[in-house]
Amino acid sequence: MQKVLIVDDSEIIRKGVETLLKPLDVEFFHAVNGIDGVRKALRHHPDVITMDVEMPHLNGFYTARILNMLELKIPIIFISSKTEIEESPNRFPTIVNYCSKTKLQTDLLGMVSDALKIEPWEYKDLTYTLKQREALDLLSLSERKKILVLEDSRMMMSVILEHLDQTGLFELFHAPDGKEGIFKATMIQPDLILTDIEMPGMDGITMAQTLYIMGHPFPIAFVTSKSDVQTVERAMKLDGVRGFLIKHEILKDGMLFQKRVIELMDVSPEQKEALEQNYQKIDMEKLKSSGEKSGGVFKTQYNPEKKRQLSQIRR
Repeated sequence: MQKVLIVDDSEIIRKGVETLLKPLDVEFFHAVNGIDGVRKALRHHPDVITMDVEMPHLNGFYTARILNMLELKIPIIFISSKTEIEESPNRFPTIVNYCSKTKLQTDLLGMVSDALKIEPWEYKDLTYTLKQREALDLLSLSERKKILVLEDSRMMMSVILEHLDQTGLFELFHAPDGKEGIFKATMIQPDLILTDIEMPGMDGITMAQTLYIMGHPFPIAFVTSKSDVQTVERAMKLDGVRGFLIKHEILKDGMLFQKRVIELMDVSPEQKEALEQNYQKIDMEKLKSSGEKSGGVFKTQYNPEKKRQLSQIRR
């Protein structure tokens, strides 16, 4: 049976949308906001998502952006009380239509029916490679703590891994960017993520924000060449960020780096429980302000071609 995920902060609207779509004979799932929508989409793999645009905190466009970053190519139909949404700068190919709340009764059933007929989106195979040692560490019964290192510089990656390997205390895994880091983290379940901030594709802060939204409470420490107060304060606003390590200091003193990492790994059961609770609550002010300079998941991208396509759909 096909599935429809209804994302709206209004229970009345969610129930109303489900009632309107009953003739389709599909299975329904409800999400009360954008963050809940991301988590339900990951869990239930819906065939179509109807999504309110003007939700508090994480609105429909940012939710769509996160789903696209995670390669979840699920057709989305936006629902809004506004008559026009073309002024919004976010546009993604998964947004297939838009329905005004004043036209739900006349238009929504047909829109969702058409979306369900779309040939299923072809998912991109995620072929992230585990080195032989990484695979053996996962298969072993070792009680050593796991560290995932994210760094796009091969030289810096080699230095970090070599310093950590010398301790003999950790199982070590690595990824070259934030997107691969997200999928490896959810598979490996590391006790600590060491990540560069500036990386191509998905940077470290965007990755940390996305993990936060997904509800995965992995302790994170940023490793970067930046040491200005603004960057430190911005990065440290995210719950789960344990510390901030400077690259030139790692290159200068490997033993000090080892000591700092061991300190970062010292997380009490109470701290872990508090972190998990924070991930469930989601503090949107901390989440947004952590990426206020780079934007993170809230970075806006204007796509005039997508705007033109949407205009043609509504004619």
